[in-house]
Amino acid sequence: MPSWWITALAGKCHVTTHNAQARARNIQERIGENLPGERSGSAWRLHFPATAITQSGEYKSFRATVPKRRIDLEYKRKEYTFKIYDYGPKSVTSPIIFFPPVSGTADVFFRQIVSLTTEGFRCIAIDYPITWSVEEFVGVTLTLFRQFRFTKIHLVGASLGAFLVQKIAEQTKRERLVQSLTIINGFTDTSAFKSAPSALVVQMMPGFMLKRMLLLNLPEDPQHSAVADSIDFVVEQLETLTQRELASRLTLNIKPSYVDPGSIIEQNMKVMVVDVRDKCALSNEVRLEMLKYYPNARLAYFKHGGNFPYLAMASEMDMFLKVHLQEFYGTNISPSADEQLNARFREYNSSSNLSDGFASPKNQTEETVHISTSANNGHAKQVAGGEPSKTPSDDNKPALCSAKATTKQIYDDFGQPVLSKHKHIVDDDETF
Repeated sequence: MPSWWITALAGKCHVTTHNAQARARNIQERIGENLPGERSGSAWRLHFPATAITQSGEYKSFRATVPKRRIDLEYKRKEYTFKIYDYGPKSVTSPIIFFPPVSGTADVFFRQIVSLTTEGFRCIAIDYPITWSVEEFVGVTLTLFRQFRFTKIHLVGASLGAFLVQKIAEQTKRERLVQSLTIINGFTDTSAFKSAPSALVVQMMPGFMLKRMLLLNLPEDPQHSAVADSIDFVVEQLETLTQRELASRLTLNIKPSYVDPGSIIEQNMKVMVVDVRDKCALSNEVRLEMLKYYPNARLAYFKHGGNFPYLAMASEMDMFLKVHLQEFYGTNISPSADEQLNARFREYNSSSNLSDGFASPKNQTEETVHISTSANNGHAKQVAGGEPSKTPSDDNKPALCSAKATTKQIYDDFGQPVLSKHKHIVDDDETF
């Protein structure tokens, strides 16, 4: 094996988490000891031990139960291929659609798919087709949505996926296809990555160099165990991507483009921004810029989560999603087919002067609520906005839809588990 291959592989292993570092120490010696692998053309792919998440019964059950579909379609006389997970009641025409980060596949959302579909939600996670511009990607993706004949959609995107879901919402302003956005560690302008090579250079680089570019953004210091496992899993998924797939994703990530927030705000779209308090690949300036773009968005914070909070803190992520989407339950654009859930919220929405799943201005609240999920403090604490007053509709407020997918609940001041209607949500779990 050429020495520059060994150097690249050693560099790759150096930037993984402490779990991966232990597996990959002294890579030169391990190659000399015939580390299991296979040759593909002129490249050599090493077989590292499976990660903790890959070996878990949860992931094995997911792969055995949920098929990954391949969909070929034509757009402007070109052929494109999607690979998707589509799970949950097909009667739901307003599903939740997940867009992965640049280094991940649709598998990174398997925990949300497993959890939410048990409560009647229809979830779709996609692997990106090979495209070379944001406009091309949006056009191809909308063609896919038309084939499914979706009424409305609820989009969840992480990193690159967060940027792309904003562009889809921006381009569908006229038909108002997108009803809600969940933006996880997102950005609004690709100039945030101006230090990266140009798109033309990226398209010419070999696959191992593209992977190393991505892996260099991962933390080198020891991480919270759940965060470390999430990084290991994403690194493993990254190994499955081809050079063209990686080059396509990185091109979308660095080619000059930006989001016009006005077109999204004008649609009165429900937006939730998910951020973490520990380190992630995005700078503080980029994260603050996101908050400036959406001043009225719900804010969901994780104390721990890193670059992939939907993997590291899956139950909390599921809870935040259900809180965010509660205003659509009981409407014709509900992402869930659970009749009991929809009936409860239909009755509550009717008593609260809600129409089509949206709160009227007089019912919307600007209060900030700190939600503590620690075992010693299970009630929501109000930290701004004064003492809440009890209204007649509070007695009829529906309970949290299910405790199957999460061990944490939100409680109101009267001791009843509810889905919070407040804008700012903070996960402050101290029990690690």
